[in-house]
Amino acid sequence: MVNLARTGFASNQSSRRKELHNDHVKQSESTTASALVSLQTPGKKIHNCIFCDKSHPSEKCFSARKMTLAAKQKLLLKKGACFSYLKKAGHLSKFCNVKNQLNCSHCNNRHFDIMCDKNNEFKCVPKPENSLSNCSKSETIFLQTLCVLIRYQGQQELIRVLMDSGSQSSYISEKIITQLKASPLRTETVIHALFGGKETEPTYHEVFPVEVSNLNRTFSCSFEVLSEKTICGFIPRIENKQILNELKRKKIDFTDSFRNETEINLLIGADVLGKLLTGNTVELESGLTAVPVVGKIMTKHPFTQLQLPLSSPHLLKKLNLKCFQT
Repeated sequence: MVNLARTGFASNQSSRRKELHNDHVKQSESTTASALVSLQTPGKKIHNCIFCDKSHPSEKCFSARKMTLAAKQKLLLKKGACFSYLKKAGHLSKFCNVKNQLNCSHCNNRHFDIMCDKNNEFKCVPKPENSLSNCSKSETIFLQTLCVLIRYQGQQELIRVLMDSGSQSSYISEKIITQLKASPLRTETVIHALFGGKETEPTYHEVFPVEVSNLNRTFSCSFEVLSEKTICGFIPRIENKQILNELKRKKIDFTDSFRNETEINLLIGADVLGKLLTGNTVELESGLTAVPVVGKIMTKHPFTQLQLPLSSPHLLKKLNLKCFQT
C-alpha cells in the first residue's frame, strides 16, 4: 500500500516535471518563432535612403531637403534610381507604376514633395573671396536646350544640344566624334577666356565639319565645330507638366522633352547661333520664352534669372561648368 502510494506520488511528480518542461520548451519556441517573424517578414525589405544611405525613407531625408533639385536628379541618375520612386528600379520615372499613387502637396504632380521644383531653394554658401549677389529663393533656371540630328558622311546620331550665345565657338564632345567616325580638318590652338578676365593655357582642339538638322529633316545647317572631351555638367530638362501641356496647347514642338539621354554632346555658340534663330518668340504663362530655331528651345525670362558674378576659375570647377568663350 505504501509502495503503491510512493509509486503514484513519484509518477505524479515525474508527470508534472514533464509538463513544466514541455510548457517551457513551447514558450521558448513561441518566442523564438515570433522573433523570426518580426525580423524576417517576407516582402518587407528595408531600403536605405538613396540620397545619404541611412536607414530612413528617401522622401523624408533631411540632407536631401538641403540639396537643389538638379543635384538630387544628378545623384539619382548616377545611382540608376527612379525620380518618382526614389529607389533603384531599373526604369525611367515616366514608366514608373508607383508614381500613380503619389501626389505632391505643392504642385499636385506625381512625385514626392522632396522632388518638387516649386519647393526648390538656392542655397548660398558664403565665400570670403567671392560675393554672390541676389542669393534668395529662386526658381529653376532652364537653359536653352534641344535635340537635333547630327550627320557626318552617312553616319547619324540623335543628340542633345546646348545653345550658348556667350561662346564664340561651337564644340562637340569626343564621344560623338568617335560614334560618327569623323576625321578632323585641322587643329587649332585656343586660349579660353574665363569670367573675371582669367585666361587658360593654350589648348589644342581638332576641327570637324558636321551637318545638323531638325528631327523632321525639313531644315539643315552645316558648320565647323571644335572637339572637347566634355561639354558641360548635368543640365536638367523640363518635366513640369503644366509647362509641357501649355506647349502642346500652343502647338509648340519642344524636342528636349522626350529624350532619355541627359548628356549635352554639342554646344552651339555665337558663330552658328545666328543662322538658326528665326527672330520670333512665344511668351508662355509660366514666364518662359519659346525661341523658334531648328527645334524649339526654352529660355527663362532674363529679368528673373539669378546673377552669379564668378571671379575665380576654381569656383567654375565647383559648379561643374566650363566656359568656352574664346
